[in-house]
Parts: sequence; structure tokens; C-alpha cells
Amino acid sequence: MFSFFSKSSSEKNSNGKFKKAYYCLRSVTSGRVLDIAGGGDKQGTAIIYDVNKGPNQCFAIQQYGPDYRLKCQAGGYLAVTGDGNGAKLYLDKKKSKGDPRQLFKLDKRGDSYVVYTGFNRVLDVEGCGKEN
Repeated sequence: MFSFFSKSSSEKNSNGKFKKAYYCLRSVTSGRVLDIAGGGDKQGTAIIYDVNKGPNQCFAIQQYGPDYRLKCQAGGYLAVTGDGNGAKLYLDKKKSKGDPRQLFKLDKRGDSYVVYTGFNRVLDVEGCGKEN
């Protein structure tokens, strides 16, 4: 599970939509955030890392129908390599129209969210690690 927080606060509009420009995605298990290592335009470059709120850790949450795109402040869109277990996250520099590799579902559970890929796979931290 992940929690979303912004550089200031994680307020939402009255309709419940995300209202801040960019959010960090923090793993509830590790306390670390989703990070695009080195700008990461190659597959498998998304990692969990200590919070520094840099542009490679901040994502705009853009609604696309019932799903969401996660646009990295450093440029590009969060994407998954495929529909199988163990698929990797990476930054795709091109915006796609409806490609499930770039779409995510956010299922609110208390103060956190279960994040599903466009292939209905849960976004998970491998081994539930707490290290970078």
C-alpha cells in the first residue's frame, strides 16, 4: 500500500479529487517513496528510496476515465513493463492514449491506497524491504 503526500499538504478538493500539483508515493511498509533513479527512461528504473521530494520522486495524478496516469515532475509517465507478476516500473517519456502500461487504479483503504496497474496487478515493494 502507498500513501500520497505533497510538498505542502495532501488536501483534496470538495469532490475528493487530488488537488496539489505533485505528490510523492510513500510505501506504507518501508516508509520510503517511489523514486525514478537517475531520471530513469529505461525499464526497471523505478526504485524505493529515502524521501528527498526531488522532481524524480514527485508525480502529478491525472485522471483518465476511471483510471489515473502518474506524470513524473522530472518528465515522463510512470509505466509498467507488462501484465505479469514481477513486472518492473519505469518512466515512459511518451504519453499514450489508453495504454494499460501507463494506467493505474487507486483503491482507497483508510488513509492509504492500494495501487493497481492497468493490468489489475497490485503495485508492491519486492520483499517488503525497508532499505534503499
